[in-house]
Amino acid sequence: MMAQGNEPRSSTEAIRLLANRLIAALRGWVCIFALGLFLSAISTAHGMPLRLGGVEVPEGKFMRDAAGQVISLNLSGMGLRDERFLDYLRPHIHTIQALNLSDNKFSRLDLSPLSNAINLFSIDLSNNNLREINLSPLEGLPRLSLVVLASNRMESISLSPLAKCPQLRILQLQNNQLGSIDIAPLAECPDLRTLWLYGNQLTDFCVETMKNIESLRELRIYDNKLSDRCITELERLKSLEEIDILL
Repeated sequence: MMAQGNEPRSSTEAIRLLANRLIAALRGWVCIFALGLFLSAISTAHGMPLRLGGVEVPEGKFMRDAAGQVISLNLSGMGLRDERFLDYLRPHIHTIQALNLSDNKFSRLDLSPLSNAINLFSIDLSNNNLREINLSPLEGLPRLSLVVLASNRMESISLSPLAKCPQLRILQLQNNQLGSIDIAPLAECPDLRTLWLYGNQLTDFCVETMKNIESLRELRIYDNKLSDRCITELERLKSLEEIDILL
């Protein structure tokens, strides 16, 4: 329940400032958890509805900051399919921090509007029908930490744009149809900790390239079609704290 007088504004601003300090100070899953907790404490709408194109976003599916700007969108399971849907997000593109478009019906999605999403922390596109995705608009986003592209139908993907994302920590590509993947660009991500590739069609995997991703601590790559030689080489990797190769 909000207090009377000027307290709602000041308390909301205080929470927002504290959240920003936490984002800067914390790392990894701790940061993601803390972000969720503090964003949930921020006033959601100031009584204003949110419409994106012809879609009215239900209350509880979005959050606003003290200035009324949208900072979080959870549009999971809303039956979305328009590949230009993100155009409707342009008025909020500079403030959006968390974007969840999972469990929709996208077969294609133009990420171009996100090229100016300078505060974007996480994006979840899992459980759609994506056969391909151009990640170029994500290149250089300074705060992007979590990218989830799991459970789609992608047969190939270029990770080169992610090489310019300095805070990328978690990349999830599991349960697609990837037959091969070049992970060399990820060696440019100084904070990458987690890479999930299980449930694809990978037949080979460059272990030598893996050695160049010095920050990586967790690799899940089971349920693929890796050769015995590749599996043996992966098992010998010493830098990983957790590796899942076989079911």
